[in-house]
Amino acid sequence: MCLQTLNYNGYIQVDHSTIRRDMEDFFDLNEDGKVDQEDGKMAYGKLMKVLTFNLPAGSGFAAGFVGGIRA
Repeated sequence: MCLQTLNYNGYIQVDHSTIRRDMEDFFDLNEDGKVDQEDGKMAYGKLMKVLTFNLPAGSGFAAGFVGGIRA
């Protein structure tokens, strides 16, 4: 939104076609030339892998922290 506002007011010139191409390349995880449901599934899998990394240790810490605060 910030870039669009600056573009609208004439401070900068944004090349929207280049931004679109770069974003499509970034989000095309399976590199089939299109962003579709399969890319969404891959992104979800990667996100869940990151979020669940070392989860047992983190949840144990969180439970102990909450128990300590309540006591």
